[in-house]
Amino acid sequence: MSSYLPALHTMFAFGDLYAHTGRIDAAKEMYYRALAGYASVQGPASKWCRELENRLQALKVASAEPNNDQIEPKEMEASKPSSSLKRIFRKLRIRSGAG
Repeated sequence: MSSYLPALHTMFAFGDLYAHTGRIDAAKEMYYRALAGYASVQGPASKWCRELENRLQALKVASAEPNNDQIEPKEMEASKPSSSLKRIFRKLRIRSGAG
C-alpha cells in the first residue's frame, strides 16, 4: 500500500478514468487501493476517503443496473493501455509493496 500522496492521487485519477470508460472492475481496484492509502495516511474520516467511498458506492449501484451503453469486449481490446501506462502501473505496484 502506498503512503505517498501523489501516488494516491494518481490511483484516484486512474479510478476516475476507468469508471468513465466503463472499466468498472479496474476502477474499483484503483479506488480501493487509493482508499487504503488515504485511510492509513489521513485517517478513514478524511475528505478523500469519504469521496472514494461515495464513488465506490456509485459504482456498485451502476453495476447493479442494466446498462446498454457498455463497451463490447472487442472494443475494449482495441483500447489497451500504452506502454507509458504500463510503466506507471509497474511503478505504483512497486511503491505499494514497499510502502
